[in-house]
Order: sequence, then structure tokens, then C-alpha cells
Amino acid sequence: STNSRYKLTLVSPRRLAGASAAALGGLCLWSARVDPSEQPESTARSIAIVLQSLTAGLAGSLHRVDPAARPAVLARAVRDASSGLAVHLCGVSHVDPASATAVRAYAEALAAAPGGLGAVAVEDEPRALLLTRAARAALHGLPPERIRAEGEGLVRHALFGLAEVHAWAAEAGATLDGAERVPLSPTLARHLRGEGVLWGLEQAEAAEAAEELGARVACLGGTPAPPPHVPLLTRLAYWLR
Repeated sequence: STNSRYKLTLVSPRRLAGASAAALGGLCLWSARVDPSEQPESTARSIAIVLQSLTAGLAGSLHRVDPAARPAVLARAVRDASSGLAVHLCGVSHVDPASATAVRAYAEALAAAPGGLGAVAVEDEPRALLLTRAARAALHGLPPERIRAEGEGLVRHALFGLAEVHAWAAEAGATLDGAERVPLSPTLARHLRGEGVLWGLEQAEAAEAAEELGARVACLGGTPAPPPHVPLLTRLAYWLR
């Protein structure tokens, strides 16, 4: 599915589990850095990325898969050539609670293996992860029907109780005088009301599991901005990547 498959990384001391990046089916992993002296090649690469990503994404959106038949997590172990660390890349779903369960089980299995678990890297930046973990705690154990009915209010109340949220509001020149004033992203609110699930639950679950297992939590922080002064087509390819 083009809007629900993501890569999450689990790491171990000698088996580092590492990187998380949004993925579309058939995604090219070419570098998006642009050297003006290589403009023709960069443009060709940009065109290839746009065509491959868009066509794969459209094909994925049209292909319907029975949720019961879809794996909760897709894992692949690779070894970093420079450090020799083992990196476990986990493809997960932001909206499938089974992915959160599977990620925790995968982390626990790595921690019990020789070498242990050194770190877990998630896609979010630290601020977003803090909010998702607070929302997870507020909704933990509730069935989907209750989350659909009460989820938005419970999450707003949980975020209102965070000192960091009030500090961020003050930085923006706003005052939160009640939980109902706490804004939620449209994506988060839509999935709470619709499927009764917390968007990004697997990242919060991975972070909780890492701390319980004594492993470091690393935030990859989302997609970096494209280099300045590059053509629009290249910027589009960079975003798709």
C-alpha cells in the first residue's frame, strides 16, 4: 500500500539496527545530491525516480490486499561495510496495530540473540515521538470502538498534560487554556475517528521496547531538505525518494 509501508530500523551493539525512511513500492535509492557539473545525469536520474516511484505508487494503490494475508513486518538484515555492524531494517505499517506487536517481538528477539540489541532508530524526530508515546499511553489497551468514540479527546488530554506542549505553544505565541485547544494533525485525527488506531503506533512501541531492553532510541527525524538551487524536477524526485 503506497501510504502505509515504511521502513523502521532496529539496531544491536555489534548488530546495529539502523535507518527509517518512508518508502513507496519499487523505490529507487539513488542519491539526490546534485552536482551542477553533472546536471544531465542528475536530470535523467530525477526523471527515473519520478517515473518509477509514481508508477509503483499508483500500481500499489490499485492492488487490494486482504489485511489478514499481509505480513505485519518485513525484515531484512544487512551488514554495514565500514563498521561491520549488523543492521536490521523493518518495513512496517503506520496504521496496523499488528506492526507494533511485531516490532516489539523483533526487538526482543534481537536483544536475546548473541550480541544483543544496541539501538532502535525510528522515523520520527524527537518532538513527534514524544507526542506519539504520550498518545500511546492514553490509548493503551482500548478497543478500536472506544478509540473511535473517545480517542481524540483522550489524546488531547494526554498532550495537554505535557509541559513540553505548553512550552512549544508559548514559543509560538499561543496559550493552551484547555485540552480542547490542543491541535491534532489531520492524519492522526482521521485514523483515530476512522479505524480506531493511532497513526505511528509502531514507532512508539519500538521506542518503549528499546528502553525496556536497555537499548538506545535514535530519531532519524524525517526527510532532510533538498539541496538549494536545484531544478523543480529534481526536488520532486528528492521528495518522492
